[in-house]
Amino acid sequence: MGRDANTIPSNPLMEYPKELLASDPDFRLIPTPQSITAARNDLSRYDAEAESMDQKLQEAQAALTKLKAERDALAFRINKVKCFISPARRLPREVLEEIFRWSTTEETPLAPFVFSRVCSFWRQICLTRPALFHRIRITSRFKHPWRLLKLWLDRIGSKGLLDISIEYHLTYSPQEFAPIQGTVEQQSLLEQLAIELAEAMYRLVELATRWEKFSFAGYIGSSSLLPIILSKAMVPSLTHFTIMAATLVETKGLLSQESSHWYWLQHHAPKLQHLSILNIPINWSNISMRNLKVLHLVPPADHPGTHLNDIITILQANQNLEDLWVGGVIKPALLGIPVPSVTLSKLLFLNLVDPANKPGTRMILEKISAPHLQLLCLDFADFYLPAFSVSAFLSRSGVPAIKKFGLGSSRSGDIGRDISWHELWTYVEGINELSLRNLPLDSMLFRVDAQCRSIEKLILAEYNSIGSILSESFGRQLISFVTRRNEDGETVTTNDQTSGYSRLKHLHLHVSGTETSFDPSLSRWLHNKIPSVVISHSPTREISTEGPLDRQQRESEDISEDNSTENEGSSEEEGLMWH
Repeated sequence: MGRDANTIPSNPLMEYPKELLASDPDFRLIPTPQSITAARNDLSRYDAEAESMDQKLQEAQAALTKLKAERDALAFRINKVKCFISPARRLPREVLEEIFRWSTTEETPLAPFVFSRVCSFWRQICLTRPALFHRIRITSRFKHPWRLLKLWLDRIGSKGLLDISIEYHLTYSPQEFAPIQGTVEQQSLLEQLAIELAEAMYRLVELATRWEKFSFAGYIGSSSLLPIILSKAMVPSLTHFTIMAATLVETKGLLSQESSHWYWLQHHAPKLQHLSILNIPINWSNISMRNLKVLHLVPPADHPGTHLNDIITILQANQNLEDLWVGGVIKPALLGIPVPSVTLSKLLFLNLVDPANKPGTRMILEKISAPHLQLLCLDFADFYLPAFSVSAFLSRSGVPAIKKFGLGSSRSGDIGRDISWHELWTYVEGINELSLRNLPLDSMLFRVDAQCRSIEKLILAEYNSIGSILSESFGRQLISFVTRRNEDGETVTTNDQTSGYSRLKHLHLHVSGTETSFDPSLSRWLHNKIPSVVISHSPTREISTEGPLDRQQRESEDISEDNSTENEGSSEEEGLMWH
């Protein structure tokens, strides 16, 4: 069959897409000179139309951009009007002052600085209310802590009592430099920190007559400059005084001058009720204040210790104590000096730490009684706290209704499974919270399971190589302990009235050492049974026991910089506060 001369040959290079052929049949023809001329005329016309269309699109885009700009300007005016008629703007100045005052809490000490950056009216309120800045909180997490302190002190006015808390740790230094012991860089950094600290303390001491609460935690240094500076302070209104040295700071340089560091408190602070001196050398015979409610005295491990009669003398002068924490080496009483017994009728919290393998804790327990005790925490070394000493203390105190009980050893090693602690648990069977540390946990947990039915929070920790938490016997005992209390899992929150056991709500297991692999199947089982479970481990042994100093976390959120003229000067404050 013949083929039309004007049709496309069957050469694949000349074939066209089927869609194109279907939409325009003219493409089935081979171009001729006449059709090419016509196509070029069409192309010129199409180009002109496309150019015209592009011009219209540009004009439309410009119009759209203009409309968007006008809409944004209108939205800005709408927001302005809404802000003008907002309830917050209509609040009287006195109401705003009260809101600012109640918003400045222990957890939000920087609130006045934040409020002062909102608008000129709020800034004026903050700057004319110095009482908003009377709770001073400085931490080395801030970018420029001492410059911020200076700004803070410029705003406290000339009246009102001050609540001052300073945390200054090497690991959070402004230079963001983690010192390495013994290096030249470290010594240079320590010297610089000491200078900055001394300058800040001198400025604060000038305001000492207005101190109500003073707390310092962190680097002090071996030169004992801080205690010497503080000894110049006249603090007639001081009720709370806390100072805690960093754990790893060398303190031997403080020992030679310890007798002159803290005696000034008894003369310069007649209203003192809360005294905490932690990890700092102290001469106990110089502590002769009266009417204390909180007393925490824990010298560093290398402190030579104090005699029992000095401690009892302090307790006799402060029989209204509610919180007592004593640590360090306790020596027997001096020969010829009788040591009377003391009843602390208002004592609620007792924490005794004896890290030196001496019978100091036992001697204190033998001389005191606390009929209303609610928390008892004992940290001893090896065998020097027999269970009968604790039992005798509780019996002599009338078996107080203790709710929290902590027992631990400050050294590596087993306290000895041949020591009977069975009788002890009968005296604390009503506790709600139990903490055991560096003890044969498997054998103790068995006795606790039988005697203590009200436990809702259990903390078991090992900071040595005993390894009982990782043992199969401990695992079996723990399963039995949890099953007896949480048989139906975490979904049931009421107590089992038939068995008399309280439900276990929180469990924390901590293991330290090289082998810290906890059975994953047991971990999953615990998470299914208990609402809150924490299983932690660390590669090194514990260095120190965290004390009662309540460190508030003052991590603050970044605040976007406001370029408005109403907040002139606020950017400087932001630069001081945030890294």
